[in-house]
Amino acid sequence: MREKGTPPAPGVASAHELDALLERLATLIAERVSARLENGRAAAPLEDRLVDVVEAARLLGTTPNWLRRHNRLPFVRHVSRKQVRYSLVGLQRWLARRGP
Repeated sequence: MREKGTPPAPGVASAHELDALLERLATLIAERVSARLENGRAAAPLEDRLVDVVEAARLLGTTPNWLRRHNRLPFVRHVSRKQVRYSLVGLQRWLARRGP
């Protein structure tokens, strides 16, 4: 510990400077945490569910046969070799991108 009245050694901060730095650091951390929490809420993923060919065709306004023939669409999920389902969120996003 240095004696009163002696200048601090080069590169050594005073207690007051350290307190100010710690306070600023705490404020920055709180701001970052708050921003990340806000971004997390805004970007929360939509809850997805898989629908069958009849429901997906109804949502698209087409027939189940048309949908079966177009099995490479981005919202198609191949559950097994012979079983296909359709991502509801993927289907809605695909429709939104295509426009009216």
